[in-house]
Amino acid sequence: MKDQLPQLINIPPFIQRIHSNQSKSGISKILLIIKGKITQILIKYVEGNLFCVLMNYLYKEHSRIGFQNNLYFKKINDEILVYYPNKRITRAINRENYIFHNLFDSYCLNDIEFQKGDLVIDCGANIGELNIAFNLKGFDIEYLGVEPESKTFICLEKNKMRESDKFLNLALSNTSSEERLYLDSLGGNSSIVYFGNDDFEIIKTQTLDSLNIQKEIKLFKLEAEGFEPEILEGGLSTLKKIKFIAVDFGSERGLDEENTVVKVNNLLYSNNFSLVSFSDFRYIGLYKNNSLK
Repeated sequence: MKDQLPQLINIPPFIQRIHSNQSKSGISKILLIIKGKITQILIKYVEGNLFCVLMNYLYKEHSRIGFQNNLYFKKINDEILVYYPNKRITRAINRENYIFHNLFDSYCLNDIEFQKGDLVIDCGANIGELNIAFNLKGFDIEYLGVEPESKTFICLEKNKMRESDKFLNLALSNTSSEERLYLDSLGGNSSIVYFGNDDFEIIKTQTLDSLNIQKEIKLFKLEAEGFEPEILEGGLSTLKKIKFIAVDFGSERGLDEENTVVKVNNLLYSNNFSLVSFSDFRYIGLYKNNSLK
């Protein structure tokens, strides 16, 4: 995969993105590693306002984060406040809103011609980074964000980009019931599939078909930390109305960290979808419905 920055003794990825264009001399590497290790200590042990003050000092040009009402936030483009529930806010410490602009490349969305009013369903929306990316691109879409984790959902709602945005605090599944959601909110890897973390919250699940969506869905972004096949199984009727599906089927399912490539691919091909693009950045495939023009 292209544009993967070299790993410098396991320092936070956002630091490498910030310094990717700088000199890689021996001294600069050593200083970067030291800075990275200090940052790791801050991420592990420091919270709230003090964390923000120290990060803003270390990364003066790129950080500018704050803490209020138990949520972290950052203002981007001098006008949009973006909220995170925890120190995952470090994702937003980068050059020129990199994390948001890179989403279009990561999900192969530059291969889609979006029009005003197109319906986009963001399954596994987290805090709504994809919706922010659409806003920064200037696309006036109809957005539906689906996120089961309670505190993350608060941020998703606060990150509303337009009046028409809608949000659902539930998990899509192949059944409509209640399930345990095993939590990894800091890494963004919470999942219905047990992956070794015993912390959980009880969430509502619902099938995609039960949402009874009437209009054509231009894009269904699917990211469910290994639970992708079950979500598709619960939406077989709705698949007929979806023009594009961008799915993250990386190695995130359960204790064995299995990928869902084969199951997802077989299910989509059997429902008349074809793979049209594969991400250069992550294990993400973009599929197109052959039945829709």
